[in-house]
Amino acid sequence: MLEETVNGLRDLPERVATLATRLDEAVSTLSTRIDSVESTLSTRIDSVESTLSARIDSVESTLSARIDSVESTLSVRIDRVEAAMGRLERSLREEIRAGDDETRRFMRMLHEDLIGRIALLSERLH
Repeated sequence: MLEETVNGLRDLPERVATLATRLDEAVSTLSTRIDSVESTLSTRIDSVESTLSARIDSVESTLSARIDSVESTLSVRIDRVEAAMGRLERSLREEIRAGDDETRRFMRMLHEDLIGRIALLSERLH
């Protein structure tokens, strides 16, 4: 038993060296994989950033065009409403003037009629 243990210990440096070599290979492989993953992730992140940037630019451009279109449409509609309001104002002023003229004519007639009646009453009284 002691002999087996001593024999086992004789192989220990060789086994440790083998394990150290395997460990170095595993670390090297792992390091290579990590480098590959870092490179892949970096490329993917750059791609996503580029895609997002392009989409943001596209959305901004589309929104800007739509806003410009809405502003233009609203401006045209506002101009039309202002023009219609101007026509309505002129029309109302003409109607008011016509009504005022008619009222003045009627008042003159009433005034002349009243003066005539007063004159008749004055003649009857004298």
